[in-house]
Amino acid sequence: MDNAFLALAERARFTRAPSEEAVLVERLARELCEHCLRTQQLLKGKKSPEVNFGQLAAEEQQRWREVVQDLPRKLRTIECGIRPISCKQGPRTPDITESEVEKLVQQEHERLCREMTIDGWIYAKGRENPTTRTSPHLTVYSRLSEGRKDEYRRLIRAIPMVLAVGGLEIYRMKEVEAINDPQLIEILARIIHADYCEQRKAAGETVKNN
Repeated sequence: MDNAFLALAERARFTRAPSEEAVLVERLARELCEHCLRTQQLLKGKKSPEVNFGQLAAEEQQRWREVVQDLPRKLRTIECGIRPISCKQGPRTPDITESEVEKLVQQEHERLCREMTIDGWIYAKGRENPTTRTSPHLTVYSRLSEGRKDEYRRLIRAIPMVLAVGGLEIYRMKEVEAINDPQLIEILARIIHADYCEQRKAAGETVKNN
């Protein structure tokens, strides 16, 4: 079966409601796009860059939506998931190692090349040209310039901040798996119960007067 079809078929969702999913993806795509493009312009020396997602060409907007739609699947490859922010103090994003960043970067490059190829783009030297649908970036990751690789890295590192805008955070799946351990659950339950009993005893409550 075609790898591109498999990649599309395994896409995970942020929510179970299609209408909510579309709104969230649009919001995150806008935030990620404007953050990355604004950062890119600042690095080029532009003091007050103006970036508006809504003014981009429809195809370019769709590219950013596809970046966001692929996040749940991509994060699973480093054993991470996405969930609503669970702490009042804000997102508790786990440390993501440099090797994990590089893994996500390469996956994002491969995904983008796959999507662009499906849309009829081909490799050619020079600047990316939407009219001729040619791009110098449709090549293996190792052949990309460091500048292009850095663009991917900035995108990946912006993910926790962008997810937080949508009330979401990244978590390590191993954290959840540990809590699913029956023995650990029993130990935690006993500790909680013992603490509860001590609090009631300190308050002067007994089985008779309660």
